Amino acid sequence: MSSVRARAARAALVATLLLVAAPGRAEAVGSVAPAANGLRESRLYIASAVAETIDTRSRRRLARSLAGRGEPIFVALVAFAPGDRFDGDGPRFLTALAGRLQRPGVYVTYDGRGILWTRGHRVRRGVEDRAQQAAHVVNLESRFDGPPGPRLKSFLAVLDDADLPARERRATADFNKRVGSSRPPAPRDDGGSSSGRGDEDGGVSGGLAAVIGAGLVVLVAAAVVLARRRRGARPVDDRPVLPRRVFSLAREATREDLAERADAMLIALASIIDAAPPSADTQRALDAYEAAKRALASEERDVPDLVGALVCIDAGRAALSSEGELRPPCTYDPRHGPAAGPPVCVRGTDLRLCKACRADVEAGRPADVLRDGAGRPYFDADTPWAASGYGAWSDPVRAVLDTRR
Repeated sequence: MSSVRARAARAALVATLLLVAAPGRAEAVGSVAPAANGLRESRLYIASAVAETIDTRSRRRLARSLAGRGEPIFVALVAFAPGDRFDGDGPRFLTALAGRLQRPGVYVTYDGRGILWTRGHRVRRGVEDRAQQAAHVVNLESRFDGPPGPRLKSFLAVLDDADLPARERRATADFNKRVGSSRPPAPRDDGGSSSGRGDEDGGVSGGLAAVIGAGLVVLVAAAVVLARRRRGARPVDDRPVLPRRVFSLAREATREDLAERADAMLIALASIIDAAPPSADTQRALDAYEAAKRALASEERDVPDLVGALVCIDAGRAALSSEGELRPPCTYDPRHGPAAGPPVCVRGTDLRLCKACRADVEAGRPADVLRDGAGRPYFDADTPWAASGYGAWSDPVRAVLDTRR
């Protein structure tokens, strides 16, 4: 059983390296920006916090293999940790990463539980399906204590398997057989244990139990992914439709936070539109998607642009929801939430204000106005947001489409 204990120890080491980032390292999963920047230069990005998990030779071979593929595959190895921005969730990280990089392809990561995750972005459905199948096979066939390099190499080989569905079925059956044959014996009737006799009477060591436990976790996760794919379902989208929730989360967010949230929500909107039947509502959602995309297109996008993209995304989601037409957000700053009550006339201009801003106006207090990077109130600039008041005076979606040709 020493080999089992050694494998369990290596598994714990790999998990620790991938789950915990070194203190103060910029590559910790608080932002997808470092990974996105790295993937602009190469299809493989490895954060320094997890560099120990893949040797230099394997790294070079993997980078060459990825570069030579026709269908782009982007691999990002980062340090996941519960409680980080993505709460250790590989799919959420990949969604945000694809939104930031905005390059068509299959995005791949390897989380601290030993699971390979994939996410297709602007690729054919068949390409995304094969990537998910290949990841499922690797998750079932590979040793759970294996380092990322060999498992990623295996993923690429499995992806090219001419009979991938049959291999997936075999891998599932073999894995179930392995796990089933390794289950510990049922407890004795007297509630006693076999401790003190080691493994000689059929007991299971702590190391083997850890390996089996890891295997069960991977099996469950892989089965969920496979079931989703076979049903044709899309990943669950728990992002809100109404701006009240969107902007209550975004109000204190940094510019980087807003950018990542908007990128991820834009991808989610595309999925919703793709699943909707053609209609006037779908066209409205498409217009909103295009407006948000234009607002996010520039590398110099300022906070008013990011907020405007969120407003447009909400408009697109509302067009395809049963919630009905949304109330415009607060004219002073959409992050305050939806407008409440009738318009308020301030210096000859009708504003749609949240309750807090309405109270400030009535009391003669200074307004909390959204400002750009130069410190100016957003409505002092020549932008679609200033022209529309984020919906107070005109449709912000149409304002973007009409002015940003």
